[in-house]
Amino acid sequence: MKLLKKVSLSIPVLILIIIDGCATGPATLLPVEETAIATPTPAPPSPFPTPLSSPTTLPTPALKMELLFHSDRDGDCEIYILDLSTGERRQLTENRSFDGLASWSPDRTKILFVSERDGNREIYIMDSDGANPTRMTDNQVPDGYPCWSPSGDKIAFFSGREAADALLLLDLTSDQEQALTVFDEGVGGTMVFSPDGKRIIFGYERNGKYKNYIMEVGGDGPRELINHACAESRICWNRAGDAIFFVSGKGKQKDIWMLFVEDGRFKHITENTSDDLSPCLSPKGDELVFCSRRDGDNWQIYLVGLKNGEPIPGSVRRLTNDSFDYCYPDWK
Repeated sequence: MKLLKKVSLSIPVLILIIIDGCATGPATLLPVEETAIATPTPAPPSPFPTPLSSPTTLPTPALKMELLFHSDRDGDCEIYILDLSTGERRQLTENRSFDGLASWSPDRTKILFVSERDGNREIYIMDSDGANPTRMTDNQVPDGYPCWSPSGDKIAFFSGREAADALLLLDLTSDQEQALTVFDEGVGGTMVFSPDGKRIIFGYERNGKYKNYIMEVGGDGPRELINHACAESRICWNRAGDAIFFVSGKGKQKDIWMLFVEDGRFKHITENTSDDLSPCLSPKGDELVFCSRRDGDNWQIYLVGLKNGEPIPGSVRRLTNDSFDYCYPDWK
């Protein structure tokens, strides 16, 4: 997997993005793999508890879902949909510029993404089939890392219009922008709204250190939440809105963790000698997809089952199997 350089939004190259590969045929879906993740050891709460073990084999679930992802499989980064019930892959964008970091709107009728097709990285929205791409921002400096509000009528994103990247909120109804927070210096990263839309968690690098912050939308300034997060990975809330899934670089490799926002408890969700990146929760909240190279050189999509917020032993499954990369998935 190639990583684009992480630089300030004030210069043309903007985002740490996971891209690589190109394919023409449908993806191959694999059967259940008995992958050990863990059996919890009774102990007082710890920031980094012992991961689970003792695998069991589960029946294969019915895969009736679609995933967005991006890849440079046709020579430059484009956006695709993978239907996991059929293995069909559909390309949604096609041009000679970067298109990526895509996410479904809350009602799944639109897709939010970043593109360089007009010469500068800006925010776009297109229909769920790739039709009618519409440019939402137009600036001399790049804009990036967009995310939808739960109501679908606003988007948040980072922009390098000031000395440092500013977190902005765009009202899609009125076309009005609002600055949520502005730092003296630094580079913005991925972000996500809480399910009720009242809070937002975002990544930001200051003084060479990348951290996750949380703030009330329209409230006081941000406070530090996680000091060992990874910049190149998606963040997602659980359905209850009391915890997030994120990627930590605390250990030898990057693993997926769960953080209970109010009391600061951590849970280890995946552990492997390869990095696991970009967690995304299923609509029902009982499964989590992520990207990993644990079975080879290419980034493929995996799934881990969850029960009451805990990873189900033996439930890690590889969903794709070909010679190309699947990166930054978003679930429908």
